[in-house]
Parts: sequence; structure tokens; C-alpha cells
Amino acid sequence: MSMEERLVVGALGSCTNRKEVEMVFNRFNVIDFDEKTDLLLSVMDNPELFFSVGEPNPEQKYELVLESFLSMSWKFALMCKRGSANG
Repeated sequence: MSMEERLVVGALGSCTNRKEVEMVFNRFNVIDFDEKTDLLLSVMDNPELFFSVGEPNPEQKYELVLESFLSMSWKFALMCKRGSANG
């Protein structure tokens, strides 16, 4: 991961709504849906996501990943994962 990608991932980690996420992407000039999706997945520690009906197009996949990101359930999963690694 490049230094700029690390900066984007770090900035995304504190976002709690769509507007904040889009502001980060705009600040770092990230416009490609696949790149946005990859960065959000990196923040969430690359969870496995499954799509129930076929393979979504890049914009649909981004929207699905963004909704998962905004649910914040990934933060709890990360805390549990880190807690079990320390125990």
C-alpha cells in the first residue's frame, strides 16, 4: 500500500457518514469506483462480502460496500479480532 493510500485509509477510518467519505475521496482525488471500494475494504480489514444475485457493476459494488462501511459493524469486528489476538 502506498503512502497516499495509507493516508486515505486513515482519513476514512474516522468517517461516519456518506458526506465525510466523499469529502475524503474528493480531497485525495479518488474518483474510480473500484479504487473507492478497495480503500473502504482496506479500512474494514478486507472482510469477505458475498452478493446474493450475480456480480454487481463497480458502482453497485461501491454502494454496497459503502453501506456496510457506514453500518460501523466492522469496527466491532475489528475490536473483537484485536482483543482475541492479545488474549
